[in-house]
Amino acid sequence: MKTLRPLIFVLCLLALGARAEPVIQEPKAFTTTITRDVNLGYLLYLPDGYEDSEEKWPLILFLHGSGERGSDIQAVKANGIAKNLDAGTNLPFIVVSPQCPRNTSWQDSLMVEALNSLLDDVIARYRVDEERVYLTGLSMGGHGTWALAGEYPDRFAAIAPVCGAGEADYAPALRRLPIWVFHGALDDVVDPGESEYMVDALKKCDGDVKLTLYPDANHNSWTVTYNNPELYEWFLSHTRPARPVYLDLSSAIATASSGEAEKAIDGDPGTRWETLWSDPQRLEIDLGKTTRLRQMTIQWEYAYSSAYDVLASDDGENWKTVFSREDADGVVDVIGFPEDTAARYIRLDCKARGTEYGHSIWEITLE
Repeated sequence: MKTLRPLIFVLCLLALGARAEPVIQEPKAFTTTITRDVNLGYLLYLPDGYEDSEEKWPLILFLHGSGERGSDIQAVKANGIAKNLDAGTNLPFIVVSPQCPRNTSWQDSLMVEALNSLLDDVIARYRVDEERVYLTGLSMGGHGTWALAGEYPDRFAAIAPVCGAGEADYAPALRRLPIWVFHGALDDVVDPGESEYMVDALKKCDGDVKLTLYPDANHNSWTVTYNNPELYEWFLSHTRPARPVYLDLSSAIATASSGEAEKAIDGDPGTRWETLWSDPQRLEIDLGKTTRLRQMTIQWEYAYSSAYDVLASDDGENWKTVFSREDADGVVDVIGFPEDTAARYIRLDCKARGTEYGHSIWEITLE
């Protein structure tokens, strides 16, 4: 009986291979909505004088590090602003110090949404000046500061990440936000290069950013930071920046020498225009009418252009070069146009590839 099994197996394979028609596997899609309840405990500090008037107050949202996670709200007082307040420091701010649940992190998408909702709730309950809402955090809280501000940049007047790490993709959204970054040069927990990386990305976007690198500090760069009165004076010197006015490109027409040009202006950062692996390549945008232009932002994919020109035209035939770059290094380029720039057509002439691949752009925005 055992000797028949291999023979039966071979016959089955032959029978399968002899099918005249392929098996049909139909593509399907499934959509659902999943909701989760999130419980965030938090410490609330109301400044001296809060009860004595009807004025609105600036607010600081303080995010602790990984060691203070859990369900014991008193643990949040271990470091940073919450510790200083517990020791008797008076600050002219409402201070909200939430506690991150165990087994998650502030930068997780669920926590980012929860923090945003917490701010909504606090603003509804207390007299908060929404033009002066500030964000800071240490270590894991520094990571969370980058993530929360990156997702909701229009919510804050200024942010101060302390020994944290962020994503350069947030730089275009954060470039108008005043940012003061702190890190210890000897940090062996979160590499100080993480802060330098974000600062460099923001500077490329002409961001309002500065870095304080403590030459003798290891991971604990927060004690000296939060004990410094200049930080709080710096916060109070800023109100929420005006929101940018982006051109609506939904009716604009994009064409290119190769690739799907429309993906560069579709408003979806998950799609991209990618060209053939050759030089030069061209992308042209027809705005439909002559429009005054102030600024153009290009979010490059890994396959960026190292040299390119930006040209403007009223008729699509006569072009004027309004920007030229020969040393680009990818990620994000923010291009300021000359003051008198008004055009119906914008053309990007990609002259040289920065990688072995083609030229590739996640998104182009115009202001």
